[in-house]
Amino acid sequence: MAWRDWGNPPHNSTSSIDTGQSTSTPLAILSTLTGGIWEARWIVGGSSNAVWQLEHSTSASSAVAPMDVLFVFSAPNQSAEYVQTYVLNTGDELRARLVSTVTGNYAAHLSVEKLT
Repeated sequence: MAWRDWGNPPHNSTSSIDTGQSTSTPLAILSTLTGGIWEARWIVGGSSNAVWQLEHSTSASSAVAPMDVLFVFSAPNQSAEYVQTYVLNTGDELRARLVSTVTGNYAAHLSVEKLT
């Protein structure tokens, strides 16, 4: 039996290019459908240096403090991919936001796959 069941389809966040984002605006959000062990692939980038906050929260409400935060960096005009494994419960949310307000074009995308 394999660690990864190749029949598990990935779940993708919505993504768009945004300009001048503030720290309160998530650029990628994904709520889990079921609990279990999930592999998350974060892809972030922008037109200048950016520090990203990749969050795992127990609620879809932005008022709830995240349980786990990963701070990562992306270089100008390049994207960066970060892979993280999470134990998620039904209703948990993963979201990517910028640490500070910036000007320029920025985007984030998240793809998760359940591991078995």
